[in-house]
Amino acid sequence: MAEIRKQPVEPASADYQDLSPLTENQQYRLVVLGTSTSIAEPVRVESLASEVVTLASEPDYDIVYDALEIPQVDVLLTVTSKLLLNGSDTRFDARTVSWVSIAPDGTRGSPRSCSSIMPSDADEGSRYEVTLTYLS
Repeated sequence: MAEIRKQPVEPASADYQDLSPLTENQQYRLVVLGTSTSIAEPVRVESLASEVVTLASEPDYDIVYDALEIPQVDVLLTVTSKLLLNGSDTRFDARTVSWVSIAPDGTRGSPRSCSSIMPSDADEGSRYEVTLTYLS
């Protein structure tokens, strides 16, 4: 999720391709660090620990996506992604993108299914949660 701002802010996140692969018999958690122009301390958000990673006998699908731009008022926001099967590009029948606006007080808007979204002045201070779904 990214906070909507009137001016762009330089993201400081690792690219998906820079991350190391998961190792069998290990556990992982997602850690997101964020900074704010109004709070001096960085914010840390962690997921619960994953199950122990095991070798998959099933096909291994991944959704790889480009880093999202920082949302800005009146600037079209899109997400670029691709579906991988066992590490290689694969075909799919359909792709959907769902956007949920989250107001500064935590109120969630209704999901909007569209390939891109244009934040307005009314969205300033809000964030977007983006869900990608592939059907194959």
